[in-house]
Amino acid sequence: MYYNNKTVIYRDGKFVKASESTTDLYSQTMHYGYGVFEGIRAYATDNGTRVFKSKAHYERLKKSSELVNIPFDFEVQELVDVTYELLERNNLTDAYVRPLVFCDPNMSLSRPNKVSIMLCAWE
Repeated sequence: MYYNNKTVIYRDGKFVKASESTTDLYSQTMHYGYGVFEGIRAYATDNGTRVFKSKAHYERLKKSSELVNIPFDFEVQELVDVTYELLERNNLTDAYVRPLVFCDPNMSLSRPNKVSIMLCAWE
């Protein structure tokens, strides 16, 4: 299982329990795949947990969003910092981190009005 009742995710500026987070079933991302994501690895090292090329991953996430006309109003360094905090809150050292930018309800492929970001991680 990827999460349990204690698992925390980051969603739109807040850390929340994964089991209590929801999304709208009419989102553009759900219906059209109109969203972007990254796959990031974190490793346990002698110097603590290290996220592999985190800045490069978030810069690519931003570029991917821009290329498909999805607004990206998130700071890369803040997302890097949030990633380390997310891992710490979930007691993860060797982990997979999944940032996902997804759109609000809009049953067309036009530019979304509101965009959300979610970061989750699992062993």
